[in-house]
Amino acid sequence: MQVKNILPALAAIPTALATLPRTFELLAFQNGQRIGCINGYGNFITYRIACYPFSTYGVLGETNEIRGYEACNAVNGSFSCFETENVRSLFALNGADLELVGSGTQWSADSLPDIEDRYGVPTNIGGEGAVPIFLQVHPVQG
Repeated sequence: MQVKNILPALAAIPTALATLPRTFELLAFQNGQRIGCINGYGNFITYRIACYPFSTYGVLGETNEIRGYEACNAVNGSFSCFETENVRSLFALNGADLELVGSGTQWSADSLPDIEDRYGVPTNIGGEGAVPIFLQVHPVQG
């Protein structure tokens, strides 16, 4: 087999997803700069003290369900971890970023929340909002 035939074959192999840590924070980044984090509701905030430690549950693997205040999902166009009506989504670690399985690593918000707003603004699936972000997984202990 020639080298020129091997490269496309290698590119077709999907990249392996890493296992999410048991406990982690979701830090919001834009253009390589940290601009906030995600609170226990699943909302984007810029108030640093209110970052929430998320957790994976079930058997650890390449994809997991995660929990903020309650189990998290992303089925109605936004990331939510409160009153999610038993509908679950699967998440993975892709590099350092949180990936919604089947949708990728791009997230967004419709606006930047006020710095004192601890409730925050909804975190949208995909980059359609005015504030595109990546959610970096930051492991925590304790």
